[in-house]
Amino acid sequence: MKSLATLIRLKQRDLDRSRQRLSRLEGQRDQLIAQIGKLTDELTNEYHLSAELADLRGFFGDYADSIKVKQKALAQKVVKTEMQIQEVITEIQVQFAEVKKYELALERFLEEEKRKRKQREQAQMDELGIRNHLFKETV
Repeated sequence: MKSLATLIRLKQRDLDRSRQRLSRLEGQRDQLIAQIGKLTDELTNEYHLSAELADLRGFFGDYADSIKVKQKALAQKVVKTEMQIQEVITEIQVQFAEVKKYELALERFLEEEKRKRKQREQAQMDELGIRNHLFKETV
């Protein structure tokens, strides 16, 4: 049943690709979250600096607004990436189910072949036993 084994390998390869894609997406999401955190830290630092230096207070509002716009854009990218992650997880679940289905079919096929082989061997052993018995009776 080479075709089924080949199909399993192909489906497993597709599953592995999907898992790699999931890993990449999770990495992208983590980078985006880290960027949001970095911007938050920068905003906090600039706030403290503007509180200490009166000359920077006039610029802080515009700077804070631009940081918030960047954070919002990054947050939208995080949401989009999360949606892609959920799609890939669903895809992985479907692919995993397919692989398991084919593996179980192959396992049942191999068990049936083993049972048939044992049955043939038993029939051959029975035939040999009958022939030996008949041979002994004729001698």
